[in-house]
Amino acid sequence: LREDTWNGDKAFKDLYPRIYALESLKLASIGMKLEFTSLDYSFHRKPRGSIEQEQFDALADQIRDVILAPTPDRWVWSLEKSGVFSVAIALITLAHKDEF
Repeated sequence: LREDTWNGDKAFKDLYPRIYALESLKLASIGMKLEFTSLDYSFHRKPRGSIEQEQFDALADQIRDVILAPTPDRWVWSLEKSGVFSVAIALITLAHKDEF
């Protein structure tokens, strides 16, 4: 969760810092977190106070309609159409870096 990007370009810990502070499984993947019966299942305690509750509600709203694909997580390399990294393509890319 710490560095995972959530529905945009920000990490969970940056979008919901007060909720992240409550999380006991900080290294869990997004998929693992969404497998729990409730979002606060792995929290040290329930959210309390207006800021924590607001962030919790915003998180719940954000993931309400999320459906995860039943595929394992993988890295995607944006410099290759296939998304697969290779040393050969990396060398070609570096050789032509001035074209970017």
